[in-house]
Amino acid sequence: MEEAYSYYAGLLSIPTLLYRTGPEWSPPPGPHSHHRRKQLIPAFGGQLERPWNEGSLGGDVVKVLEENEVYFTSVTVVRFQLMSIYQRREPPSGWVGGLIPFTIYIGVVPDSTTPSAAHDAAIGIQTLLQKCDITDTVNIEFAEFRVRRESGPQLLTCSSAFDPLLDVIGPFSPALGLYIHPGTRPDIDGTMAIYLTESGEGGRLLGLTCRHVVLDPTRPNTDYEYRDGISKEKAMDALKSLRIQIERDWGDPMNREPGHVLRSPPVTSGVDDNGYQFTEDWAILELDRAKLRPGFDGNQLDLELNLSISRMEGPPDVGMKLLRIRSDDGWSFGLPHRGLLPLHGVVTDKLMRAPDLKDCDGNPCLPVYGNGSATGLTLGHANGFFAINRMYKDDSTVAEGTSREWVIHNYGEDEGPFSRPCAATSGPFSRPGDSGSLVVDVRGRIGGVTHARGGKLETPDITYATPWWWLLEHVKKNGFSDITVPSPSPFPVNTAAQ
Repeated sequence: MEEAYSYYAGLLSIPTLLYRTGPEWSPPPGPHSHHRRKQLIPAFGGQLERPWNEGSLGGDVVKVLEENEVYFTSVTVVRFQLMSIYQRREPPSGWVGGLIPFTIYIGVVPDSTTPSAAHDAAIGIQTLLQKCDITDTVNIEFAEFRVRRESGPQLLTCSSAFDPLLDVIGPFSPALGLYIHPGTRPDIDGTMAIYLTESGEGGRLLGLTCRHVVLDPTRPNTDYEYRDGISKEKAMDALKSLRIQIERDWGDPMNREPGHVLRSPPVTSGVDDNGYQFTEDWAILELDRAKLRPGFDGNQLDLELNLSISRMEGPPDVGMKLLRIRSDDGWSFGLPHRGLLPLHGVVTDKLMRAPDLKDCDGNPCLPVYGNGSATGLTLGHANGFFAINRMYKDDSTVAEGTSREWVIHNYGEDEGPFSRPCAATSGPFSRPGDSGSLVVDVRGRIGGVTHARGGKLETPDITYATPWWWLLEHVKKNGFSDITVPSPSPFPVNTAAQ
């Protein structure tokens, strides 16, 4: 039992181990010894990558789990980094040729699956690996954890890092991360992902988020389309002045509506589009341009909402070291003008699986930003293997749908390439209330929209997102064929003199 409850020490949600393959586990010696901590680190490439992301291996694993009555919540390929009690990195048992082994990490509904069933399923999965001629060391682990989807006046202009009202103004500014909730359910929080515009003069300003963020969950899961007239869905002195402005301009709940829901198809898991089978959970909002002016200037992420990230400014190599990524590919980190990172480009399917950035050890990595209404600005790292998730009805074992998901891990804790350089990485990448927020890589490329989290406790270890390159095409096919992603005005990037 000690192994079950301490094997995943170091992960924020502390999942309970059900069954695993691999080397024998040993408890810490002595009555006052500490358990060595683990952390999730990115997994890219290897013999598993193509059969998992492009072939049928993931689907075959799901079939084995179903045959053995394993009620899985998530299946993905990860790597675990083992640390000493002093937080130094250690080679975990099972290293082959200096590489950390891949792990097929399987979450199961708590109290639903026996260790015997997991054992039988693991044997079946090992057989599949042999059929795929995979000779790399691959561990198989079953852990109990759930996957959950939880969810006027002009907005204020984004401030500088030295403004005493920085933390207060953030939620009222048009930078990405705008807080939203259904008008009839103020207890449900969410985040708007991105601004969109229609082509042509006078084209509408639109916003995109998750459907379950803006529509009451008691509403039937059917196609929704807006009909006009029916649906309404430093210094104490400065703070006092802002309070007066907020109470005056935002006191009336009607003034807090940035717009209304224009269109939202039913939430659907596993939409079979060219074999991708991602989650379709989105809503388009028509926004009031007058409320966003004069602060709105396209899609940009406010890095100064977290001063620790904004302090990464300096010579390019300094910023790169703080982010633990190499800059020899021609790109260098620099704090954008006014701390606003302009969004441009997309993290493509290829980049999600084989990124163009490397950590200080020369391994592929893809650090990403998130900015949700619950956590604010955070830093995480994306994984190179898509997860296969299964949602269940009301914490039961009645399945509602299965889909593939882009995986983002919390940033690491050790002193290695994924250590925490700032406060933005000291907790989970996202929490309930961040659904609908955008995931952006450190170069400003749009990655995806978050909609679910995984972990045993309320603090998740994994965030799941729908890739933007897939989602945008689905939005265009549903009546918005001419939408574009508005780019902000070009601003210089602040980099210190060499």
